[in-house]
Amino acid sequence: MIIRSVKLTNILSHEDSEITFPDGIVAIVGPNGAGKSSIVDSIYIALFTEARPDIRGTEKEFIVMRGRRKGEISVILEIGGVKYLVVRELNIDTPAQAYLYLLEGSSRKVKAYGVSNVAKELGRVLGLITVDGKGLRDIVRSTVIALQDELTEIIDIRDSERRERILSLLGLSYLEKSLSVIKELTKEKDRLEGVLISEKKSLEEKRNELKELHSMRSKYLTQKREEELSISRLKSRRDSYVKSISLVEEALEVSNELKNLMIYNRIKELEDTISKLGVVDGWDPSKYSLITKELSRVYEELSSIQNTLTSILKEVSTKVGVVVDNYEVLNSLINDLRRRRDELNTSIERLRALKEIYTIYLGKFESTSRCPICGSLITNPEDIKKRLVNELSSLEDSIKSVKQEYASLDAKISIIEKSLNTMNRYLGKKEVVLGRVNEVRNQVESLNNLARRLCSELLKGPTDMVAQQISGCVESLNILKDRLLSLRKELEVLKSYEVMTSSRLEGVSIDDLSSRLGRLLAEVGLQVGVPKELKDFDKLINELSLKRKELQGELNKVVDELTKAEGRLKSLEDRLADVDERIKSLDSWIKNKEKEVSEIERRIKSLRIIDEFSRKYLGKDGLIARELTRVARLELERRANRILSRLGLRPIEINDEFRISIKVLGESLPISNASGGERVGIAIALRLALAELIMGRSPTVLILDEPTIYLDEERRTQVFEVIKELGRSLKQVVVVTHDESVVNIADKVIRVENIGGVSRVVSN
Repeated sequence: MIIRSVKLTNILSHEDSEITFPDGIVAIVGPNGAGKSSIVDSIYIALFTEARPDIRGTEKEFIVMRGRRKGEISVILEIGGVKYLVVRELNIDTPAQAYLYLLEGSSRKVKAYGVSNVAKELGRVLGLITVDGKGLRDIVRSTVIALQDELTEIIDIRDSERRERILSLLGLSYLEKSLSVIKELTKEKDRLEGVLISEKKSLEEKRNELKELHSMRSKYLTQKREEELSISRLKSRRDSYVKSISLVEEALEVSNELKNLMIYNRIKELEDTISKLGVVDGWDPSKYSLITKELSRVYEELSSIQNTLTSILKEVSTKVGVVVDNYEVLNSLINDLRRRRDELNTSIERLRALKEIYTIYLGKFESTSRCPICGSLITNPEDIKKRLVNELSSLEDSIKSVKQEYASLDAKISIIEKSLNTMNRYLGKKEVVLGRVNEVRNQVESLNNLARRLCSELLKGPTDMVAQQISGCVESLNILKDRLLSLRKELEVLKSYEVMTSSRLEGVSIDDLSSRLGRLLAEVGLQVGVPKELKDFDKLINELSLKRKELQGELNKVVDELTKAEGRLKSLEDRLADVDERIKSLDSWIKNKEKEVSEIERRIKSLRIIDEFSRKYLGKDGLIARELTRVARLELERRANRILSRLGLRPIEINDEFRISIKVLGESLPISNASGGERVGIAIALRLALAELIMGRSPTVLILDEPTIYLDEERRTQVFEVIKELGRSLKQVVVVTHDESVVNIADKVIRVENIGGVSRVVSN
């Protein structure tokens, strides 16, 4: 794998950076914080990480440039002479996305889409087909890409951790996984042994259940026979009740037929009688009663009016002090009183005129002492004055007396006028009532004549005798009319029955029907006689209906019991069928279960053999694991020493525990005795040796981030000599460092600066 170019857009501190990587040693140089390591980290993120990067805080927010919502990494790499383009898109608001393109000239073809798919396809192209995403990242970071502070990690960790990591990277951990799988299978054996016990117990339970089912089947068969016998008895009782109900219904039918025949005969009898009494239809007792009552009422009203008139005359006589015994006398009296009142009125006017004259005379006389008529002087004025005063007083008394008589007459006239008005109203009523009396009297006489004629026709008696007994005649007619109405009502009621037609009743004898009905009643068990009158049939029919209801109730009970018994029988048959089905199912289940138990026993036997094999050969302590670990350790040591020899460094030794020692003059010294530069060289050699073992070929690229960090100048010089030597054997070595000494060994120098928080790339 060779890196050809990297383009960063809004990634970490790089806003828009593009770097080209040629063959040879490529040095990325710049001060601390310039953004050098961001280039190597971006290559790793784009090619090998999942959606959540496993470096730089694992969140997209830490990878995308601060203040931006999305960023993009584009890496062109070459594998086996074929060029590929990997594009990784990081968006704060949406999931990360990745694309892998095959570059052919100026065109490109999509090889994979999606973060996981791109990493998987890259592993396949690199020859690591069986490695998953995490395994691929572990291999890359342990071999060809040494991120910052990870270069010497392989020799810094404990021996046991180193052993586990190297075996895991070489795939030898699959032996341990195989042992784990077999242990799981062993657990399956233990589980199956438990299952076997459970299945055998279940099998025994099912066999016992089968026995119980056969016992239950015998019990159900016995119950079924008992229910069938009970159903047979209930059917006999049902048939008996059905027959009894049939007899009762026949008795009801005969009763109704006999009743109909008697009704039919009664109707004919009624029609004959009604026909004979039809003449009475012309007589209306209620009308006769109303008219006679009306005649009595108008007589009473006439008498009342006459009494009122007499009372008025008596009252007037008392009030006016004159005996008045009729209307004419009263009328004459009021005329006399009115004439006398007029005369009194004239007298009052005359007396008032005289009073006025005397008053004038007296006034003039008092003022002049002369005669008011002739004007002569009066010699004795006091006498004359006295006579005038006396005369005026006498006139005043006369006027008062006349007024009193006038008032008395006026009061009497008023009383008489009111009485006359009242008498006039009652006299008018009297005339009306007299007219009504004559009218009603004529109506009564007309009805009496009708009654005489009808009685003569019906009673066949002499007319003069009937005429003398009008009250008895009317009473007889009323009785006959009531009887006629009663007969017609009875006829109407009888005709309302659904009586058989006369054609069906012809030739039918009441005696025959009565005899037949008597036999049926005896069979039914009713201790009643055959009705002789129509009124007795309702009682018989009611008793027969009650008997039928009683029998029907008993029948319903029997039918209900029969239905329940048949239901129980059906339930038993269903349960028998269910038991038979369960017996059949259990037989089949037991046979299948016996086969399953046999299969479980066979599998347990096989798993025991596998368990014995795994205990002996698999696992980290097994024969296979120990031999493969020994070979891998020796091969890693051999390849690492070959590389160390090319680099001019002392060889190393890796023991069974994967402890690394430096070989000096036949002795082994702890690696802690090695200088910083030598430790870096040993770490690089182990990384390249691991890459050869894992990939089956020598790597073509090595990326080192800050390999000289924490080293003094002498050690840095030593490391750069190692890198220079690597440049002769590897096609491409990328070194990220802040040490300017790298310029002396680099084929290309890429400078990175940070200006205002933004990294810029300058290539030399």
